[in-house]
Amino acid sequence: MRTLSDNSAYQLQSGREESGQSLSSIISYRSPIGTLLIEASARGISRVTCNSNAIQPQISEDAIYTSRQAQLHLESACSALTKYFSGKMEALAFVPLDVKSSSFGSSVFDAARHIPPAKTVGYRELASSLGNPSAQRAVARALAANPIPLFIPCHRVIHSNGTLGGYSFAEGVKTKAFLLELERGCPLYTHRE
Repeated sequence: MRTLSDNSAYQLQSGREESGQSLSSIISYRSPIGTLLIEASARGISRVTCNSNAIQPQISEDAIYTSRQAQLHLESACSALTKYFSGKMEALAFVPLDVKSSSFGSSVFDAARHIPPAKTVGYRELASSLGNPSAQRAVARALAANPIPLFIPCHRVIHSNGTLGGYSFAEGVKTKAFLLELERGCPLYTHRE
């Protein structure tokens, strides 16, 4: 038996498409911000969660991916994360995503994905780029529901007064600050001991 902490993939049995194929595969990835669980469908990465305190499930040696395409997306995501945490910030931008959201949420995620590494924009500025400057709270709510943090870099969206605002991924604002400093090339502290 091996555990998720070995960065092994395992089959998720939570759902089936009409064809009878499972919906997604998951891989565990150890990162400086904790253990990430990355989920992929045949279309791309569909969810990223972080729970370094989770009990690691056991995986049998014959665990399989749900599809070859999902496996390729997971391998691409892990490679991109390794590059990102090594200083190649643009690596995450090229990983295919399978975002399930409302039309508005998808447009917010797309706009956030176009924010360059090490740059920040305000919630109002992002709302303005979508043609609705008064939608800053709706933008904030959409980003709070971001299912694919890091790949959709909602950590780059801050308050217009320069404060970080919220962050619902990993250890919250502490992780947001770490990621922004990492992208600027000067981490202030080691996030994980």
